[in-house]
Amino acid sequence: MRDDNDDLSPFSANAATSSDVRTDRRRAIGLGAAAAGGVWIAPAILSMDAAAAQTVAPPDPGSVSGFTVTCQGVNDPGVPVVLTGPEPSPASVQVFSDQGAFYLFANVAPGAYNVARLGDPFGSDIVVNAGQNTTVDLSPLC
Repeated sequence: MRDDNDDLSPFSANAATSSDVRTDRRRAIGLGAAAAGGVWIAPAILSMDAAAAQTVAPPDPGSVSGFTVTCQGVNDPGVPVVLTGPEPSPASVQVFSDQGAFYLFANVAPGAYNVARLGDPFGSDIVVNAGQNTTVDLSPLC
């Protein structure tokens, strides 16, 4: 057994052994250290910075929608529409405009994208913001 004046450093000659861990557990907790299997662990290792412990929720997704129209501005249903992005490693997703020529990309992560009719080499560069819809009507190259 140790008295209250003993050095509790794991590097001292009086460091805890497995036989006195249970005896010193209350003392260790009172000092802010923990004993496990005769090994003393520094409080800094056991504690976690509150900021590091918090998880950051991803931003709310946005959406991209619009109509596919002809060069004359008439609705053009059944057109494949491609959304590409965001940088730095863009991926493409394709949908078709419905019978009313409306298309929708839902649950889009915020960022910079390009939306185009399939086969259009240019499309429209857009920015999707969190929780907002970005509207782009698409016509063929006229």
